[in-house]
Amino acid sequence: MAWLQQYASGHFHVSFRLAGRKFKRSLDTKSESVARAMAGRIEENIKLVERGILTMPPGADIPTFLLSDGKMAGPVEIELPNGGVVRLPLGIGQVVLVEVIRAVGALRPWKAPKS
Repeated sequence: MAWLQQYASGHFHVSFRLAGRKFKRSLDTKSESVARAMAGRIEENIKLVERGILTMPPGADIPTFLLSDGKMAGPVEIELPNGGVVRLPLGIGQVVLVEVIRAVGALRPWKAPKS
């Protein structure tokens, strides 16, 4: 079973147990209805894992995997041409992801101005 906690900032966190371990993840939302829906998604996906319908890959980030309905094993990270990394929040929409990739692809390595 998953349970919610709301912090002073107003953001919700979800906690749950799986295979004897406790997990906790920020849901990046202040909406109680959205947080409840995400907790329900985790509970349903835990049932699917326990029944063998959903298989978790080795080394997967368990909260990410369960929140993404088994589609993501970890947060999306994009390496920038200058060597930096952009970490996108869990649950980011495909349209936003495509725009970020398009913008990152347009970036050029940073060069120091000539003195």
